[in-house]
Amino acid sequence: MVKGNILRSVFFAIFFTIGSAAIVAAILSNELLEHYKNCQLLKNSILTRDKLKGICDDYDVLLEQFENDPNIIDRITTVQLGTERNDPNTHYPKAAAEDILLIKKALQEFEKQTSDEQLAPQWLTRSTEPKKRLTLFVAGSFLILTSLICFGTPKRGKSRKNNSNQEQISPDAKD
Repeated sequence: MVKGNILRSVFFAIFFTIGSAAIVAAILSNELLEHYKNCQLLKNSILTRDKLKGICDDYDVLLEQFENDPNIIDRITTVQLGTERNDPNTHYPKAAAEDILLIKKALQEFEKQTSDEQLAPQWLTRSTEPKKRLTLFVAGSFLILTSLICFGTPKRGKSRKNNSNQEQISPDAKD
């Protein structure tokens, strides 16, 4: 009898836990999806902030170099304006426009792949569909009902009936 009660309790706990988890998942699936989207937005904003910090740091270094080295303007103008320098002892590599376009495309594809990462699990995106949410909710409800009906408190046999009969007889005996 004790083994049966332990087994009944284990099945009750399993069915009730799975059923309640299904109901919670059905109710909170939209909120969980929003949480994952907010985490992705936060990650993107942190990356943007770090890029801006890098640009500000580069700008500060450039301003410091302007103050320390007056010849830096000559070096920057050749890069910005595209003029050629005529230093005989220096070799300047020349990049073709096609090479630069290939590099830009490769970088854009890499950024697109990293930004397209799905942060939310696929089961969560599927469970936000209205029909599947309803199915999940109903299945969880049936599991909870099954656990309460089939694995609830055990029925007591003759001892329960005997106790109730004695209680009924006792008031009559006193009269």
